[in-house]
Amino acid sequence: MKFALALIAATASATLMEAADFKFMAHVAEYGHTYGTVEEFNARAELFKAVDAAIVEENANPENAFKLGHNMFSTYTAQEMKKMRGFNPQPRTNGITESGTPNADSVDWVTAGAVTPVKDQGSCGSCWSFSTTGSMEGAHFIASGDLLSLSESQLVDCDTADGNAGCNGGDMLTAMKWTQSNPLATETDYPYIAKD
Repeated sequence: MKFALALIAATASATLMEAADFKFMAHVAEYGHTYGTVEEFNARAELFKAVDAAIVEENANPENAFKLGHNMFSTYTAQEMKKMRGFNPQPRTNGITESGTPNADSVDWVTAGAVTPVKDQGSCGSCWSFSTTGSMEGAHFIASGDLLSLSESQLVDCDTADGNAGCNGGDMLTAMKWTQSNPLATETDYPYIAKD
């Protein structure tokens, strides 16, 4: 934080700061980001400003029924974001069978109680494990009426023989197949840690 304050003082004395600079500093403080060099700090500030401009533009569209906002990834590069998106599809044959049962026009599964609170994968490319547990949690709720939070870390740590690679990505279908012979623990019993 001392580095950030020194940079603010140096920047303020050289030029007036823009609103986006203040937003960036608030973002750095909120998410506890630290940068080793002035060059990295400046590069992250530029990434943040580009994301901020896109958010402002999108939120100004009156046709949108949603609002965007910043999160911990607002200063990530495209390569860093790609690493976070750990979906690595495995080769498969089409084994999907449609049930033919009529569906409602729409269902809000959050309101219905089938969705656990928002989770955070941290800096681990484990999105595939969260997709797996999220769909299984919802299916379990629909079948039983009981909403359980299932363990993503168990998948990250243990489901590796089928091509899934922990924080380096994986595939939801192979993870679901893995759970057929390896039942998942609950999040309480096997808490999430964002690492292999």
